[in-house]
Amino acid sequence: MKPLVFLTKIGPENWSRSGYLTGREKAIRSGNVNEEDRYSWREPGYAIKDEYPVSMIDWHDARAYCRWLSKEDSNYYRLPTLEEWEYVASISVPEGESNEDFGRKVNFADMSYIKWLKEFHGKTLKPEKGWENIDDGFAGVAPVGSLQPDKMGLYDLRGNVFEWVDGEDLSGDSKGEGDELERLWEGEIVEWHVRRPFRGGAYCFSEYDSKNASIASLTGHEVRDYVGFRVLCEIDEDK
Repeated sequence: MKPLVFLTKIGPENWSRSGYLTGREKAIRSGNVNEEDRYSWREPGYAIKDEYPVSMIDWHDARAYCRWLSKEDSNYYRLPTLEEWEYVASISVPEGESNEDFGRKVNFADMSYIKWLKEFHGKTLKPEKGWENIDDGFAGVAPVGSLQPDKMGLYDLRGNVFEWVDGEDLSGDSKGEGDELERLWEGEIVEWHVRRPFRGGAYCFSEYDSKNASIASLTGHEVRDYVGFRVLCEIDEDK
């Protein structure tokens, strides 16, 4: 079995090196999206920095990036499977960890986000009991590595932005709305109706989602400003 290495979340600088045009960017250029949907990884709805995790990347985009990176490097890169991600997540948080220690490692909708939501949007969100004093200083997305690493030495496995994983959503009906035809796109068959899972919580979701490494799903071509990805590297020791 080849050694597996979980790498950090992919950021805008990493992504831009691929020169890849995302599905959303293609739709924008062709005029196939509404004005309110004209967001992409370059403009996700907030100012981006190279240190931020990239978002507004769909599942097929993330897999295309892995194929590009594998060609650039001597190793094989891919999205972690749902099982691999769950295993690492299960051993990354010490049993009985305090809320304060958890808040030092995970960017979720803590007091920073709650204060921002009230000030700029006039919305009131009450923290759960025991989380009233957790404030990481980041109201939105945080630069990768800003908070402390987890037990495995990984940054942002939970929180900041969710992470796409390989597989299908097995929680129920995996069929999404819209076109159910398979299409060949960027070298792979795309089943547009199949829902794809992402894990881990995000800056705008509660501590519950990050603490429990919540799973959610979208169809493979959908994007959100709170969903990104990290890659797994299979190291070829024979090279």
